[in-house]
Amino acid sequence: MAISDIRLLKVFHCVAAEKGFAPAAARLGLSEAAVSRAMSDLEARIGLRLCTRGRGGFMLEPDGEFVLQAAQRLMNAMDDVSDQLRGYRLGMKGELRLAITESTLSDHKNRVSEHIARFKARAPDVRIELIVLPPSGVRASIRDGRAHVGFLPAHSRADDLDYHELHRERMSLYCSQGHPLFGRICNMEDICAAEIASPDYLLSDRLGVHGDKLRIVSRTNSIEGIGILVMTGSYLGFLPDHLALHWVQQGQLQELMPEVFSYHIRFCAIARSDRKDSRLIRSFLRELSGPGPELPDE
Repeated sequence: MAISDIRLLKVFHCVAAEKGFAPAAARLGLSEAAVSRAMSDLEARIGLRLCTRGRGGFMLEPDGEFVLQAAQRLMNAMDDVSDQLRGYRLGMKGELRLAITESTLSDHKNRVSEHIARFKARAPDVRIELIVLPPSGVRASIRDGRAHVGFLPAHSRADDLDYHELHRERMSLYCSQGHPLFGRICNMEDICAAEIASPDYLLSDRLGVHGDKLRIVSRTNSIEGIGILVMTGSYLGFLPDHLALHWVQQGQLQELMPEVFSYHIRFCAIARSDRKDSRLIRSFLRELSGPGPELPDE
């Protein structure tokens, strides 16, 4: 099919949609005479009468109905090709591998699902793979190439990774119903005497001088692990407020000395600094908010 045929079919498609030559001419920015000539040329080329117009108004002939359906399929196919070419130009083909830390679904500030949905609508041919890992696993998956973009609370910054802050989440110190401090008004001496379950990264930089006084006796690589240890009633532990909220409302967890032991951490998207050449990764990162924040070195 020649380009001139496609142009004539587009004019016919508009005429049928607008139900007349005059409104189609206005929509296309052409004269009514130009639209009429285009329709005559199309009918001559395909050897079919497509429509009638007169005192009774505009009406498609049966052959015109058939050609209109064919023209609609052609318009749809051209739109699909245009979208595919645009997607390819923007780097929106292939597989996007994401890694996210566990225990994030309860955080109402977390909009990762929205970012993925928006990107998927814009790039329907991109395959999304998502793995859930502890924070150390998210960083490792980015470094070894198992994932392209990671999402995690960024307690520190590494030089080989780019950071894009998404929001901040509040961490607080909790004990469970079976702990001796549960139901009590605690002081610093009580907290410092208690055994604490900690993640496998240091807390002292977040808590200042108080962090060095804590009795960290058990470590785990995940927030879920801390929650399990706290629920034993033997340990205190730092948990995201959004994760602890359900058990606080159920009377099973209690926040301790929030004026001292609560702190905020940046929830970030991370990517390898040397993967900036990937158009697919750059396209996804543009869906996220803002440049990477300044964090203390890892």
